[in-house]
Amino acid sequence: MRDFHVHSNYSDGDFLRSMVRAAESAGLEGVGFADHCNVASRERHASMRSVYGFNLDLTYERRRRGIDRLREDFDLEIYDAVEMDYDPRDEAAIDAFLSEARFDYAIGSVHDVDG
Repeated sequence: MRDFHVHSNYSDGDFLRSMVRAAESAGLEGVGFADHCNVASRERHASMRSVYGFNLDLTYERRRRGIDRLREDFDLEIYDAVEMDYDPRDEAAIDAFLSEARFDYAIGSVHDVDG
């Protein structure tokens, strides 16, 4: 079994290594880090990015280096992913970011309706 929707300290979860150890202890074969990301530039969303840390677009390269180290240290499949906040007004920015970042997979999430 694998858990493909885990958050690390790069959004609202725990440290990468702690999460991998927990997955290993639970007997999982793999774990996918899908931290929150919101690329909207509107003021309300920009404040959410700074308050909650939903800014994986600014930190994914550092997180990826950590994931790469964990892949060397653990006999577990570890996926580099993102939970992308979706708003139709942001489609161009989302597409550009996902094309650049090249995650193993992306989870699309709508966290706000009519906002």
